[in-house]
Amino acid sequence: ETAETMAWLADEDLVPPPVVVANRVLPDLDDPSTPKGPVGEIATLHRSLLAEQHRWSRELTVDLELPYLFGLFTPGEVAMHISDLLEKVA
Repeated sequence: ETAETMAWLADEDLVPPPVVVANRVLPDLDDPSTPKGPVGEIATLHRSLLAEQHRWSRELTVDLELPYLFGLFTPGEVAMHISDLLEKVA
């Protein structure tokens, strides 16, 4: 959908090129091994989701990546983290 919308916007020349934001981007795993059991299943899922994110990042020109925030955060804490990240790129 994003690629189609970007193409349509470019064809119609209605607005300047939009900024593409990748949200909830997973970090790379430091340990290449895959343990047995539930932790291994989670690592496999993580790698699969990460590969899918990388594929989409190659297809689209991503202007800004926002990380997946692991843990329990209040909406205010999430806003603070995102605000700090945006401040660094501004």
